[in-house]
Amino acid sequence: MNPKPNPQFLKLPRQNPHNGSRIPQIFLQLQMVGVGNLEILPLVSIVCPIEGCTISVNLSGSINVGQNAAVVASTVIFSATSLTMEPNSLINTTALGGSPPSQSTGTPVNYEGAGG
Repeated sequence: MNPKPNPQFLKLPRQNPHNGSRIPQIFLQLQMVGVGNLEILPLVSIVCPIEGCTISVNLSGSINVGQNAAVVASTVIFSATSLTMEPNSLINTTALGGSPPSQSTGTPVNYEGAGG
């Protein structure tokens, strides 16, 4: 019987491991730019659980998010020729966007999902 593989995680730290200070906002970005393709393998998660964190990928080729893989951050930007999402893969930005502006209810309205 083969054990179920454990997902791999790339987590960006909230604090500097050397002195415990908070990491400035400028470091809360993962940016990939280049020529070629990106394949996120099955069961791999790229996670930045910090409010305001951005994961940005700008490639000339295609992006493939493998089966049961995940990309989680406040903002996720994929710019490529094509994006393929395999079964049960996900891109999640909903839980990390912060509080809604004071003038809105924060309740999605219609198909755009904008707060009312």
